[in-house]
Amino acid sequence: MRSRARAGRSRRADYAAAAPEDGTWIGSGGDRIEARFAGIAHRLERRGERWVFGNDTLEALLDEEGALIESRVVGAHTSQPLELARFHALRTLTEAVLAEANPISAALTER
Repeated sequence: MRSRARAGRSRRADYAAAAPEDGTWIGSGGDRIEARFAGIAHRLERRGERWVFGNDTLEALLDEEGALIESRVVGAHTSQPLELARFHALRTLTEAVLAEANPISAALTER
């Protein structure tokens, strides 16, 4: 049985205990994010005006807007892709969590 993906600023221990289920952990300030997609761990970290996004196989350096600057192999070659769409999804999710956005209540306040 699969549980639903977890998102938010929960404790890091809760995120680790939920493995291998999908989920996210967002560090304070949103400069470090850990996520699992289909059971594969991903990391996103802000370094100055750049981002480093990777998994156990590949790592990508991206600019502030999310454009790829360079990529490199960091582990044993496997069939684990590094989908940059996940980078953009994590950035959007992080911004919403830090802003404490709730799409349900946001829709109600716009009326």
